[in-house]
Amino acid sequence: MLRNNMKRAIILSAGFGERLRPLTNTIPKPLLPIHGKPIIAYIIERLKFFGILDIAINLHYLGNQIESYLGDGFRYGVRITYFYEPTILGTGGALWNAKRFFNNQSLLVVNGDTLSDVDIMAMIREHFNSKAIATMALSTVAPHDGFSCVITNNQNRVIGFENDLRPLPGNRYVFTGTHILDPVCFDFLPDGNSHIIDVFYKVALKKQLPIHAFLHNGYFYDIGTPKRYDDTCKEYLKGTGDDKSV
Repeated sequence: MLRNNMKRAIILSAGFGERLRPLTNTIPKPLLPIHGKPIIAYIIERLKFFGILDIAINLHYLGNQIESYLGDGFRYGVRITYFYEPTILGTGGALWNAKRFFNNQSLLVVNGDTLSDVDIMAMIREHFNSKAIATMALSTVAPHDGFSCVITNNQNRVIGFENDLRPLPGNRYVFTGTHILDPVCFDFLPDGNSHIIDVFYKVALKKQLPIHAFLHNGYFYDIGTPKRYDDTCKEYLKGTGDDKSV
């Protein structure tokens, strides 16, 4: 039986950060600093604020730098488990590789290159109340430019994605990279490189399995390009991010 007091999460941190080069030529994207603190440190502190103390981090590109900086998580008051990927596994393969960490429990997944003030406890409550097999945190305020949109109905159910072959009517929101997955997701994930949207979400929707949309009205920053990184630093300088992170 699933419990709604989730205490574990994984931060996806293995990517090459190619769109951020040359910034990521010698430093992995999750360690890029925002006012002296790496992106991933903000994420860890926020997870701890919500009582999530066991954290997995998948590593590939310059992963030794991330492990060297964070260590076992003691200075943050958390426990960190690392999962190295000899070759990049993608968002689906990373979860399969870390399957044993979750011990057949629901899992919280956070991208290691995004910052937001998603209310994780409210999201967990909605997830279990909705009886969905997954819940996606969707930004209602982020601009759609450069992002693929998730389409929902008026009951906050995900019904499709912007790049689906057939256009769908509905509400369009930006996926924040924060989501909750029930253990059934591992029935969909292959062993090897895969993308979670393609191998799990789209297949689950075709099977008419329920995916819940948690609508997030707060801030959301994706540090995927030099411009977005610069914009995030400026916003945090103004206090729109840092003083809300915990």
